[in-house]
Amino acid sequence: MTLSAEFSSDVFHMNSNGQYPSIAMNNKGWIVQVYHIETVLNLRLRYRIGYLGDHGVIWSSNHMTFSKGFYPRVSMNDEGLLVTVFAAQVGRRIWYRVGKLVFGATYAHNKPPNQQELNSASIQWKGSKVLLGEGRNPTVTLNNNKTVAAAYDNGYLYITTKYRIGDVNENRISWRGKVKDLLSSQSSKHASIAINNNNQTVIGFSNGYDRTIHFVSGRISLEHDDELVLDESRLTPSGANYQPVVSINDKGHVVAVFHSLAGNLRLNFTYGTLRDDSHSQLPVVQWQDRYEEFAMNGYHASIALNNHQKFVTSHKSLLTVPIHRSIHNHIGQL
Repeated sequence: MTLSAEFSSDVFHMNSNGQYPSIAMNNKGWIVQVYHIETVLNLRLRYRIGYLGDHGVIWSSNHMTFSKGFYPRVSMNDEGLLVTVFAAQVGRRIWYRVGKLVFGATYAHNKPPNQQELNSASIQWKGSKVLLGEGRNPTVTLNNNKTVAAAYDNGYLYITTKYRIGDVNENRISWRGKVKDLLSSQSSKHASIAINNNNQTVIGFSNGYDRTIHFVSGRISLEHDDELVLDESRLTPSGANYQPVVSINDKGHVVAVFHSLAGNLRLNFTYGTLRDDSHSQLPVVQWQDRYEEFAMNGYHASIALNNHQKFVTSHKSLLTVPIHRSIHNHIGQL
């Protein structure tokens, strides 16, 4: 079967000064979006809860603050368990928090929520923030096995990506091993990592020295569950693009968004399917042979894909016209 993708025309203008949005969606249709806003003294991190129904995303009326910092990223599993990572306001520290999506007493879980039920939803944070490491541009992924992988830029000029794998345990992550280099043959920054419930992984990253992006795939090692096994011989370059974000579902379908450096910061979208490579015995993405533009004058894009082949994106508008000082969302279907 040939895979194809279709975007809807639905666009949501969310917040007048929200930046660095990141979006997570699970197989039940629940969505959490995090972002930061600038106040006089602080960079405050906020979240908003939504639900993807048959007619688009229904959003809670509430924008709730959960910490201070910037560049937040979030991932959520089907239990509503979530992990968010973010950078400190000052310095090089990177933090994470564990939370759980909770609902009001009137919500029946076997049907889509109405607006009142959606407004009653919130995130119950499991303790305070915990230090992840030192660096920049963190990313995180969480699956239904409560396996979490987090990565961030580190090293000289921040062109080396470090990562750790662990398990969510109550209010924090129990790490399985030490911090490791993500790649051995390639400089990297602005990495995005996605792991599905089969422990398959896809990673997108920007080259450390020029404005190109690459994709690489693999899985969590069967012998050493604290490390990723990646087929670095199958790096997929994409040309003059920047800051990729990837998402993968349990069917092996992969989606990615990134912005082009060619005029007006066009936001591009691509997709593909994981195939087992007979030589490396690792899953390799068979990408479509072209990119699709889905927005202009935007940056800091994010995407989440579920097992129903539905996806939702978020990005910050670049335009200065007041209506465009906002975070935009698109929805689509593979």
